[in-house]
Parts: sequence; C-alpha cells; structure tokens
Amino acid sequence: MVAPIASGAKLRFHLECQYDIHPVVPASSLATAPIAPVKPGRGRPRKNWSSQAQDSSLRSHFQSEPRESPQSPETELNIAQAELLRQFIIFTGPNLGGSDDPNHPIVQFWSRDATLLAASYPYLLHLCLSLAAYHLAFLASNNSLKRSRYIALAKDHFSVGLMQTNEALSQIDASNCGSLSLSLARGTRLIRQLFEEKVLFSGLTEALGSGKAPPDDHRPTYICEGFARVDWTVSVGKLRDLIVSDALSRNDVFVRSLETLTNIYEATFGSEDGCIRCPLHYKMVLIWVYMMEDTFIDCLQTKDPVALLLLAYYAPLVQTVKRAWFLHGWADHILLWPTEAVRHGLIFADETMESLHEFDCTNQVSNPNRYHCSSQRCYEGLPSKTIRIMLPLGFAPELIDQAQVNSQNYQLKDEAGQNNMVSNLHQLETPGNLDKSTTDLRAKSHDIGRPSTRCFNRPSVTYMVAQTNTGAMRMSMSCNMNGLVASWSTFSKRFLRSGVQFGQAMRINSDWLQYPLKSGLLDFSGAALASPTEPPKCKLSPFDKAWPIDAEWAALNDSISGSLIKTRPAASSCYRTNPFDSSLNCNVVEANWTQSMFHANLPESISSALYANNSCLPPGAQGYNKTVGCHLGGYPSYVVNATSDEQIALAVKWASERNIRIVVKGTGHDLCGRSSGAHSLSIWTRHMQRVKFDPNWIVPGTNKTDTVLIAASGLTYGDAVGHALKHGHVIVSGNDATVGLGGHIQGGGHGPLSSTFGLAADNIYQVRVVTTQGHILTADATQNQDLLWAIRGGGAGQYGIVTEYVLKAYPAPSVIETGFAISPRGNTSAAYEATWNAFSELLRLLPDLMDAGLAGAAVVQGNHKAGISISQGFYAFNKSQTATENLAQMAIDRVHAFTGNDSSILSVVASNTTVYPTYKGFFEALNAGGSNQAGAYSMPSSRLLGRRETSEISQKRLISYLKRMLTNSDPEGSGMVVIGLQGGPGPANTPRSMQGALLPAWRSTYLHTMSYSLTLDTTLTPAETLAKGARDLNDSKEKLWQEWAPDTGAYMNEANPYNPSFKKDFYGVFYSRLLAVKEKYDPTQSLWVLSGVGSDAWDYSLDTGKLCRRI
Repeated sequence: MVAPIASGAKLRFHLECQYDIHPVVPASSLATAPIAPVKPGRGRPRKNWSSQAQDSSLRSHFQSEPRESPQSPETELNIAQAELLRQFIIFTGPNLGGSDDPNHPIVQFWSRDATLLAASYPYLLHLCLSLAAYHLAFLASNNSLKRSRYIALAKDHFSVGLMQTNEALSQIDASNCGSLSLSLARGTRLIRQLFEEKVLFSGLTEALGSGKAPPDDHRPTYICEGFARVDWTVSVGKLRDLIVSDALSRNDVFVRSLETLTNIYEATFGSEDGCIRCPLHYKMVLIWVYMMEDTFIDCLQTKDPVALLLLAYYAPLVQTVKRAWFLHGWADHILLWPTEAVRHGLIFADETMESLHEFDCTNQVSNPNRYHCSSQRCYEGLPSKTIRIMLPLGFAPELIDQAQVNSQNYQLKDEAGQNNMVSNLHQLETPGNLDKSTTDLRAKSHDIGRPSTRCFNRPSVTYMVAQTNTGAMRMSMSCNMNGLVASWSTFSKRFLRSGVQFGQAMRINSDWLQYPLKSGLLDFSGAALASPTEPPKCKLSPFDKAWPIDAEWAALNDSISGSLIKTRPAASSCYRTNPFDSSLNCNVVEANWTQSMFHANLPESISSALYANNSCLPPGAQGYNKTVGCHLGGYPSYVVNATSDEQIALAVKWASERNIRIVVKGTGHDLCGRSSGAHSLSIWTRHMQRVKFDPNWIVPGTNKTDTVLIAASGLTYGDAVGHALKHGHVIVSGNDATVGLGGHIQGGGHGPLSSTFGLAADNIYQVRVVTTQGHILTADATQNQDLLWAIRGGGAGQYGIVTEYVLKAYPAPSVIETGFAISPRGNTSAAYEATWNAFSELLRLLPDLMDAGLAGAAVVQGNHKAGISISQGFYAFNKSQTATENLAQMAIDRVHAFTGNDSSILSVVASNTTVYPTYKGFFEALNAGGSNQAGAYSMPSSRLLGRRETSEISQKRLISYLKRMLTNSDPEGSGMVVIGLQGGPGPANTPRSMQGALLPAWRSTYLHTMSYSLTLDTTLTPAETLAKGARDLNDSKEKLWQEWAPDTGAYMNEANPYNPSFKKDFYGVFYSRLLAVKEKYDPTQSLWVLSGVGSDAWDYSLDTGKLCRRI
C-alpha cells in the first residue's frame, strides 16, 4: 500500500516497488475501463490488449510469426502494432537510454526489459507503441501520408495508455508500482539514482532546491560536438546587469528566472572547465519550465523584451539534449519567438537610441542597406552606434547553423575569412567584407524581381540590420518566424496562457501527482505530439541553395517540348529599363488592365493583382505606387504553357521532387488570387482547348448513354457554352463568359441554370487529372471515385491538375427576362423605412418564386442609416411570357401590400420584358458589356440562405440583419449586396449518384448572398490591406453570418478567403474526408491555396512569398 510520510510541513509518499519482468497482475489492480471490441484495421490500435497481459510468448511470437494483414483476428497482433513493437525494441527504446553503447545497462533495459514488462501491463505497452509511432512519424517527415498515419496511431495508443494508467494509479501497490513508475519516469535506475523520492512525488520544482549541480563528470558541453567552449558567465552577468538596471517591479521575477537559469547553466556547462561527456541530460534542462512564475508567463504573452531574452538564453540549454529525437529542433524553434520580436523592432542597444527616427518607406532610400524595417515603417540606421543583440549565440554557434542563418546564402565572415561569431553579448560589428556569394545573391535577387529597395517586400528572413560608420551587415535566420510553439506537455500547460498552440496537454488525474515526472513514457508520448519532429520546413524559393540552377530549368524545358516560360510581368515595360524585358507596350497594358481576358491570355497575370502583392502594376491601376517598382512578388517564378497531360505530368513530378510549390492557372479569374503564388511553378492550362460534343456518351458503370460536352480545362465558358449551343444544347456555366471552367467547376459553380439543373459540379460525369506525383488518372464512377467526389465541389487547385471534364449537357431552353426596381420617394425616414420593409418582404418571397420557376439576381445598394435601392431581375426557362410576368407582378403586389400601398413614399417600377427564343441570345446579352472588373480592390463576404434564414424568421429580425449586411466599413459609405437566385430546386434535386464534395448546405439553399460593403485602404501594402480587410470582415460580416445563418456556409469561390471558420463554411462535414483525399493524391503538399483543404498547416507570407509549415 501507499503510506504517507511526514517530512516537515510537506507530505511525501513511500512505496516499496517491485520491478520483476513478469509479476503476477491481479485483475483488480488493472481495473481498466471496458472497451468495446473493435475489429482492427490498418492504423487502429488494439483495444483488448489486457486479454494478452499474461502472454509471455509475445516477444517470441512477434519474432516468429509472418506479417499479418490489416484485418487480423482480434486474438492476433496486427501488422501496424507489430511494426511499432519492432520499432520500439530496436530503435526507440535504446534511444531513451541516452548512450551510444548498445551494452549499456540502461539501453539494455529499454530495449529488452521494458518491453517484456510492457507485455504484462497493457497501459505500459500502449505508451511504448505510442512513442514508437511518434518516432516513426519523425523519421517519415518527408512523407505526409505516412506521417499522418503514424501520428494517428500514436494518438490512439497514447489516449488508451493514459486512460489505463489513470485507472491503475488509483490502485497502485507493490505489484504494479514498477510498471507505473516506468510509465511516469525513465526506468528504474533513473528513478532510483537520478531522482529523489521528493522529486518523484512532489514534483520537479524540488530539483533545484538544493542548488547542487550534478557531478563534474556528467556536465555536457559543446566541446563534445567540435565547438570551442566559450565562457557563459560574462553573458549571463551582463544580462543580469541589464535587468537590475531597470527599476520596474517585474524585474524581481526576471532576476529569479535568471537565477534559476544560471543554476542550470552551471550544472550543464560548469563554471570553469567543461567535461567531455555529452549524455542525454534532461533533468536540469527541462526543469526551468516548471519554475516559470505566472508573472513571467504574462510577460512572455505580452512579448516583454527581457522575458523574450531570457527565453532566448534557454535555447542553448535545450540544444544540449538535442540528440533525443523527440527534442530535435526545439532549440531552434524556441529561439524563433524572441527572434521574431527582434525582427519587428525589439532591438536592444548598448546606448540609448536617441538618434533613431522614423521616415516613411515610400520616401527615397538612397542606400537600401541603411534601414531596418518594422511593419510599414523604416528606421534610419545609427551612424555612430553599434546595435547589440543580446542573444547567447556566442557559445552555441551550431544554433545559427541549424536555424539556417545563412539560408539565403549570406556568409558573414571577418577579414581573415573566419566565421565572425562574437561571443558573450554577440556584438554585431560590421565585418571586413561580405563574401562573393552575397554579391551574387543580390544580383540573383534582382534577376528574379525582388529589389531590396522595397521595404515591406524584403524577405522576412531578415534578422536585423546593425549600422556602423562604415556600412551595414544583415543577418538572416530561419525562413519561418511563426513564434514560439510549446514543446513538451510541460510547455503546453505553462504556455497555454501565452496563446501558444500545442498538440496536446497531458494531465494526470491524481491530486498527489500534480507534477508528474516529465521524463516518462507518458510525457515522451505527449512531447512527441506537441513538439515538432524537426524545424519548420518551407517550400523552396530562389533564395535557397537547393533552388534549381538555370541548367536544371533548361533541362526541364527540353523535357516538356520547350513549353517552360520564365515569368516576365507584363507591366514591366511601364518601368524604367523594363527590368523583366516585357514585350508588351505599356500603353497596351494600361488600356487593358481591367479586362479579364487580357489577364487570361498572359501566362503569369491574374485578375486580382492584390493577392499577387501588386507586384508589377501599370500606372493608373488600383494600388499602383511608383516608388514600389516592378518585381515578381506574388507571381510564379516559372510557367508551363501546357498543351498536353504528359507535359504537365513531367513538370509537376519534377517540381514535387524538388519541394517547389505548384499552382494552377486557367484564366486567372479567381477572386482570391488562388491561381498564382510566389516562388512556384505554375501550370497554365489556357491553351488546352480540346472540346467535343457527344450525344451518345456511355455513362461509366452503366449501359446507358447521355449527352455530354467533353471540354478541356483551358476553355472559358464563352468557348464551352458556344460549342454546346452549336449543337442545340447548354451546360451549367457561370454568368461571365470570360470565366474558365477549372476553378469555377471545382468550387461548385453557380450560374443562370444552376437553380434548374444543379451546380456545375453536380453535372460532372468524368474528369482527367494529373497528380503531383506525375500520374495521369481518369476519375469517374468506376475508378478513382474518391478523386471524382473531391473535384465535384471540393475546391480547385488542391488535389491535382484537372485537364478535362465530361459535363452533362441539356437541350438549350428559351428564356424570358423581366424584373422591377424599388427606391424611396423623398428623403424622409418613412420613405427610407419603406424600402427596408420592401426588401425584407421580397427576400421572404423569393424561395416561393424560385420553386415556381424563377431565377435571377437582385442588386441592393444604400446606407444602413438611410434607404436603399433594389434592382430585381428575373428570368425563366421554357416558360411563357405571361406566366413569368404574373410571378413578377405577384412580387410587386406583395411589396406594395406590405408597405401600405403608399406610392408617396415608395417607388416600384416594373421593367420591360425581354423574350429570348434561344439561350444564345440571353447568354450574349449577359456578356454584352464585357468583363472589366479585373484589378478591382475588393474582398467579398458571402452566405448561403435558405427558407429558415428568410421566410421562417420574424420581419423585425430579418430587417435588422439586412441593415447590418449593408453596413459599410466606412460608416458614411454605401454598401452593396448581390443576391443570386442560384439554389433552389436544381441543387436540391441533384441525384445522389452525381453529388460530390459540394458543401451540403447547397442542397437546402435558395439565395447566394454576397456583401461588398468593405472599403479597402489603398495606401497600405497589399499584405496589410488584406490583413486589415480580413479583420474588418471577420468582426462585422462574418459575425453577422454566424448569427444569422450559423448552419449554412458560403460559396468558396465568392467568399472571404480569410474566414476563420473556412473549414466549416466552405467544406462542412466533408472536410476531414477531403483532407484524406488530398493527402492521397498530393502527398508532397505541393498544391496550396488560400483557405484550401489543409491550408491551415502552412503559413504564406505575401511580403516574402515564403510558404512554410506551421509544425
């Protein structure tokens, strides 16, 4: 039994534990929660290990039996568990021993004895398998599919092991104490010798109480790794002086934190001489996190410079235990948060920066190296001072290497050519020279269109700029500055208040074990889940050494028949010297910049240049700034002018193998810029123009035929609809003839006919797709069904490059068009209120009108403080003129009746009716004005509305929502809303066999409501403009939608791309299934789009173009 022992004012516990390999395990001592039998499959851990707890032959069975199928019977060890057990015995377990000697007792214990003990205790076995799965996930970091599978296995085993451990803790006795302590610590020897009982049962906060350092022969030092040892005491002493010199009250907290850190430094490196041994020394290093006071956590949360500096000093200590795979990369990762703060202006100087002053980035900068940027402001360099960055890198130079300080090929060297890593405070003096690679890089940077004169577009890897009288030096660091992400479960708990994301916090539900020993399997498993298995990785950019050289690009070009284009922004000709040698006359570019087809026919250009960082705008375009210049920015580095599937397959396979991002462009019409991306290889499908009408196409999996249009993805709807009309048929298309098939269809695709025949995605029979692995696949009802399902509305440019669609075609209908306009009469409050009443009554009536056969759209403009004007257009297919006009008149009568038939305050004017005998005339009329909205500064926000959100709520409540919908971000400005009648019977009646990943809310939707009530600030940088716009939308319109229609969603092609609820609103319940499809067909994650499936695992910087993993 467990007996309490009085010890001063504290209570500790004493228990004589048995560590026999095969103890007798009473059934009552386990008392595990019942788990329903589950037939195991690949990736699913066994749920009934307790049935084999007494099976001492487990080890020999594993060694002798052949590999079982994933569907092994419940009494057998399945293939996934066998793989994990082998991994633990041979690799993971020995790694926990902390020695390279395979005969070391601790290594032997973990590889042999611990496994045999685990065979008798299910919770211990689950924890061992969980840790092995995390280890395999670490080793499979370059294969996202394998990594995801191993992580899922690890999570399952860990959750079961944790539950069973908690159960066993409640009945701890001599028979199971050994296995439980092994679950909570690192083996019997470490429990007995390295950790006192007060540490095990009172928490690690006791470990520093004595102030005693480990024996000298256990002090690790960097000299073991080939680096000269540097005295750390001077740096820490000066850091203490800095803290003490500030009279703020919080400094007491910092002093105490530094004292703890000093003890750990002394225990780790020694005060004078270091040793030669480098064991995995967790005890003194990991304790500091436990010692953090709440006030210190608060300071970290607010990014207090001193708190961040202390955190930076902790990183080299973590580096000393980096040999453990589960701690790999954490030293670098911890350093990112303080480094980010430094990059944003938290720079420490040895003197007061009185001469520091701001000037606007848009002013002329004679010397691009003489400024340090923070957001959109530039700070002029200090001509007579040296900025000192007080980071402890002097005695941990390998941190710089691992954090890829030279990731942009910068080499900082002194005059003697030696690495200029100054110790102590790491004073950054101007080096004697920069080597030739730096000059080459600057030239290369200019070649790829990223001039350093643009403050807010410089690479975010810039770490700092230190000025002296003679020049400037720039240090570069890790490409991904995501801030600190908590490491182990300990970090998870302590940094939770700092807003730091983490994988999973491990908690033991035991009052007497408040601070479980964070060296045990429970913590190792939780640590592997919470911590990154390696430093964050980014897609390649031209700044990386691994970026293909010109000869490699040339070889790719030869392999794809010369279809590779090096990007040359069209508007380059509008700038002095034409930096990219554009062949287009600037006058032509200026005259056509707002035309969608102009951008569609250029390899790199897109209609929404804002999302490409306004990289090379012609004069007069929205967002144009003469001082910014022309650069590649958000445009791809190279473009494949694709004309065949084989070309695409070769190109994307080549790019995926080299970790280069891939984007897909058809016409570039995407409102959110998802058809472009910096440092990418773009697949431009515009010249894939195959089209064929087939009235007798055999439907796969059936003996039936149907009428279809077989269309290549490079076609516009003008091309496709025009070809179908030649044969007397139509396809579901968008209103705009310049829109390309690719992105429109894959995002769902609404249009004039969608309320009748369903969305475009509902009419796909078959697609041909090229995956990023270079496979050319056909997806239909008989093959690659999951891929077809995903492409039917699951988002464009995410699962592969669609090159061809087989679309259901319908006989072309006749069209009747009519409508009316509503506006206030006079500037009175009664007139204003009448328009709101009319709007609400019309909205409530629209679902009934759509069920009766009407489609169309309404445009509403006005100010929420005043009245509004409404232009309602209707059209009907294969309906008589009289029937159509009667329905429109019914709407007019209802509006009049609801507003009291008072024509003195409300004007309702019916429009003339137009009869189109053929759909061709109607479609041409829709596009008579052309498409001239390219280049517009806009961010839409939209919502799908059904009867529940319109007809089934009170009038008063509906009007309040409508007023908020029209509210502009500028209180005095007018808002605009477009209400599309694009749902209704069509999507609702789509056969199940034709339904795919389209947001399920479409099946009950009637109205697609788009709000254009956001005024974007054109004076900001594109990144700042979009960030501010996203905040405004999320604080206003998205909040409104969640209140008004929380269970519907949005049409992803015309929605806020920064919607924080995009997974639910764009994909709904299908998101997790879509993620699995993406991982299957794009395992390298080469395709990334804003708000796409899996996009939240990455960070994309519009300023730098870097696309980097968050974990």
